[in-house]
Amino acid sequence: TDGIGAIRLIRYTIIVAIFSVASLLAGCSDTSLGEGLLDNYIGRLSNTLSADKPDRPAIDPPRIIEFDISPIPIETQSIGLIDLLSVTDCELKVNIARRNTLLAKNASPSQTLLLDLEFLRLAPACIDSLRSSGDAELAEIIKEARELRGQQLPARIFNAVIAGPEWQALWSAPLSLGNYPEQSSDDEAQALNALAHRIERWLSSNWDRDDEMIELVLSELRTGAGGSLLLAATTQQAYLAQASKLLEATPRDELCRHGEATEASIVLNTVITKYFAGEVQGWLSAVNQRHYALMRGVESIESSLNAVLTNEYREWQSAREVTTEYLFTAPRTHVRAIKATQDPC
Repeated sequence: TDGIGAIRLIRYTIIVAIFSVASLLAGCSDTSLGEGLLDNYIGRLSNTLSADKPDRPAIDPPRIIEFDISPIPIETQSIGLIDLLSVTDCELKVNIARRNTLLAKNASPSQTLLLDLEFLRLAPACIDSLRSSGDAELAEIIKEARELRGQQLPARIFNAVIAGPEWQALWSAPLSLGNYPEQSSDDEAQALNALAHRIERWLSSNWDRDDEMIELVLSELRTGAGGSLLLAATTQQAYLAQASKLLEATPRDELCRHGEATEASIVLNTVITKYFAGEVQGWLSAVNQRHYALMRGVESIESSLNAVLTNEYREWQSAREVTTEYLFTAPRTHVRAIKATQDPC
């Protein structure tokens, strides 16, 4: 066990050292950390094999803004001012009053959701109070309004969260990855997990006064962590596809003659070990960690709202999943290309 722990510590130290050196290099140019490691690896492959670099596929991650994800139209039902005058002993009175203001009528979906959550939390006590005081008619009006808002809640959450500007910002790709994922934080992942737990609770008819903190939680998503992840996935897919083409185009007799590895093959294995396994895979591993941390909350939210996800959103979801799958398929494909160069000998 101590030996395994020591190996893990050494691997971690190597990765940290790689990132530190690469960060210094990235800071001196416009090249991002990951691109710098990948381009260096491909350049060394090209030199070792005395071959020109093949064309690299375009780096073009899917952009959520292109999928036109609109809010779901929702039927509105208001309790008028005349009814409001009868709700004298209910805490719900303040909520109804706020709903009838001009500010509320022009509120953002997240602010409307806050009013809905408060209404759903306060309505039962008000219904009981009205029935006790003999106002069964108004109690029934509020009961019907509560039932309707409960039915509409998944759609209202969709409008406030997934169709909202914060979710769009979460998936907006940056112009450059910079030092990603070295300087990334866990704030977005924690906010997504917290939001996922809240949504599960709301859909189980479990309300809390601190639900008004939802806008603060949503604001944590504006860092573009999802967009950076998608850009990283398409970047490594493009570069590794280029590296694989370089290996696949190499004649086998340049790597193996008469059953023995050539000098070029020996140097090639050194390059692969040092620059792919030793550097590039360290960056890929760090990106994968960001993927797992981020997608746990995203997938939980989408699962909770699955019944109301629009066709446009499902199209975006599919495009995103194809892209994140590159994080696993591109390295595997490249490893197969590497093994093929070693097969003849």
